Amino acid sequence: MRKLFFYCLIVLTTIYTLTANSALPDWIVPELKKYPIEKYLFHVGQSRGTGEPAFKEATAVAHRKVAARILDNVERIILSNKSELQHDMVQEHYSAVMEDFCDSRQRQPAMKLRGFSVRNLSVDITRTDPDTYALLYIERDKLKQHYAEHTSELSKEINHLLQSAKFAEEAFEIEVAVRKYLQTYPLYEALKEAEIIQIGAEYRYSINSTEAFERLAKAATSTSGTLQMSHREVIKRVTELDTPTIVSADDVAKAIEFQLSRQHDTAPRKCWIEPVTYEDSEMICPFSQRFSEALLRHLNWPTIELMHNFKQTAPDINRINPTAPQNRITGSCWKNGDEITIRTTVRNLNTGDFVATAVVRFSGPQIRGEPITCQPSNYDQMRPEIDAFDSQNYPPLVRGTENSIPLEELEVEVWTDRGRGPQRYVRDEKVKIFVRVNQSAYVRLLYTLADRKRTLLQDNYYIDASQANSVVEIGEFICAAPFGTEFLVVAARTEGFPPIETHEENGYFYLTDSDPESAAQRFRGLKPIPPNTDESQSDFLQNEVRIVVTTAEK
Repeated sequence: MRKLFFYCLIVLTTIYTLTANSALPDWIVPELKKYPIEKYLFHVGQSRGTGEPAFKEATAVAHRKVAARILDNVERIILSNKSELQHDMVQEHYSAVMEDFCDSRQRQPAMKLRGFSVRNLSVDITRTDPDTYALLYIERDKLKQHYAEHTSELSKEINHLLQSAKFAEEAFEIEVAVRKYLQTYPLYEALKEAEIIQIGAEYRYSINSTEAFERLAKAATSTSGTLQMSHREVIKRVTELDTPTIVSADDVAKAIEFQLSRQHDTAPRKCWIEPVTYEDSEMICPFSQRFSEALLRHLNWPTIELMHNFKQTAPDINRINPTAPQNRITGSCWKNGDEITIRTTVRNLNTGDFVATAVVRFSGPQIRGEPITCQPSNYDQMRPEIDAFDSQNYPPLVRGTENSIPLEELEVEVWTDRGRGPQRYVRDEKVKIFVRVNQSAYVRLLYTLADRKRTLLQDNYYIDASQANSVVEIGEFICAAPFGTEFLVVAARTEGFPPIETHEENGYFYLTDSDPESAAQRFRGLKPIPPNTDESQSDFLQNEVRIVVTTAEK
């Protein structure tokens, strides 16, 4: 997007107002001290207004915050063990559970939590504040016990289906056996999620990063315990019983359709398709558009539409459009030598349930005609850039009590008219970018083009308290060359950012630093924070988010 055509840099819009999430009032502190953080997992959700609707919304906010913290912990565990031999396997194994969080990096996970208690603090303490505060909490030991029981229930259900599949095999009813095996797939993903919740909730309080990673790796590979077969073994068995002939992207879509359709007797109500991403990079695969179009042709779910048909003006499509599809199809492509693996997941965004999943593996050289290219063209150049601007290396600065209770954090969100997830635009398409902060803050926006030039779109723009929790539109852009993977980073701080050195070129201000790490550090105006440390206490608050964009000629 070289020619940005930056119309009216910052325009406050009044499309909608989100739930408030500013600093918690002092009267809540004594209540939180009743829940020692080493013993309890908790968070407070805040919603404007009073009454049951406000309490439900505040509870939902608290759920999202706890889920995000758990997933954030697990992502840190995986990130800090990159040198381990099993790292790539673990990353792929849990990718379907993690992708809702990792792709957006904006703390809006689809994962729903179980077993938590909730209090309406506004009611319990007889407050007359204009906002409602919901405390979501659970003892860590009880959470561990609850999810151990949930894991046992899932394992029993999986084993029942596996037993039925084996009986069908013995009776030479291969089609029935394959169907039964495939019906275990979403249950395995739910099982992985339960494993992640238990480990993520414990991390930093009772286990270290290395031990946590070893547990993830063991769960990903082990066939011991209560399960008759691991998910990896079942995937292999399905391939042995029904090996699809794959020589084109169209054949990949047919194989995906076969697996998804046999996991449900009736199709989900509504779905939308997000682009296929390359491994954990958040970058869209070059063949993604072909795959989505092929899946639309073959999947017998008539309500499916491409993601770019939904013009979002809010980060959560369901918040402003209750008739929007409730199920999302995401996909990722993984390479191991010549072998290509396509993982596809259908997830209900209301319940968080895994509706169906598919895993198709094939050899790249067997593809005829136009090859299936997984890796983006500028992947090797952009991966260091994206890694350098990974917010995992710079945990948000928060304020809390002496017991590390997070009482105040600065929240920042960014999205386009096509949402938060993987973005794809072609030449001359317009791109609208929106930002929201939960309290008054200075914002700094950096856009890295496909040729790795980093242009500072805005620096130290002040969003005052009257604009907090409201949509701020950051102009309108036109997609233009150079094409490839690009990304936008938005940093917010409660005090002004230090100056950053730039040089002007054709009306745009580019960072002078050529090294990605140096550029990221100067952009943030912070020293690196070790990934295994707790959030830093500071005189000011700071946080950042990013979205990855793929631009193309057509």
